Amino acid sequence: MTLNSKLILSALGVALLATPASAAPQAHGPSASNVVIENGTVVGADPDARIRGALMREWDFRYGE
Repeated sequence: MTLNSKLILSALGVALLATPASAAPQAHGPSASNVVIENGTVVGADPDARIRGALMREWDFRYGE
């Protein structure tokens, strides 16, 4: 390898390492407004408010005080 090709390859390596971390794919999961949390425990998640209500009622029936 010549000196020029080594310089080009090293510059390419530095450029790849310098890419922003936000370019990484984002994790997909339920939005915070769809999550049901009871006593600090995530019970479940659903976009439908009726299902979230059912999850809360069932959790309270089984594990509630």
